Amino acid sequence: MGYSKATEEDVWNCLVKKVWKGNPNKRLYEVVQDIFHLSSGIYMSYITIDTYQQDDDLMASIAALTGKS
Repeated sequence: MGYSKATEEDVWNCLVKKVWKGNPNKRLYEVVQDIFHLSSGIYMSYITIDTYQQDDDLMASIAALTGKS
């Protein structure tokens, strides 16, 4: 699935979509705390779901190009 490294963008998107989804307005110290306390389980769950969604989008694009449904 391509889990070779964690990028800053992936970590930030995980925080926005999984951790802060109910409370997007954070103070600086809260953002720093959430970054340092992000568990590997939450991050891996986010990456796995995101990868599967990208695969579905890829398959839909291929089907649209080939005319298959």
